Amino acid sequence: LAAVGLEARGVPPGPVAYRFDTSSDACAAVGVFWNCVCELLSKPQEEISTTMLSLPAIGAGTDSEALNRFAIVVELISRNLCLYRGDDIFGLVHFHPAYDRMEIHPVE
Repeated sequence: LAAVGLEARGVPPGPVAYRFDTSSDACAAVGVFWNCVCELLSKPQEEISTTMLSLPAIGAGTDSEALNRFAIVVELISRNLCLYRGDDIFGLVHFHPAYDRMEIHPVE
């Protein structure tokens, strides 16, 4: 279940949808992301409340080149979501084995 403990904020716990794509193409990754968004918008929250999208070929590895590619694709997806005002509806969380938020978005 996702969103456990957020009932006071109007977010009921609900099932997690697990989605996976093997493409290493950034445009394909954005397409898969939008498919997940459409799925979330079309289903009641009791059926799917959160999606865990796994894109292992995007930034595969733990070296700096892999992390940079991951960061670029994450930025592309995030800006796409913001462009269509989806950031008012959805929150994004990103995971990568070498990800260090302070390195990518340092706090000054």
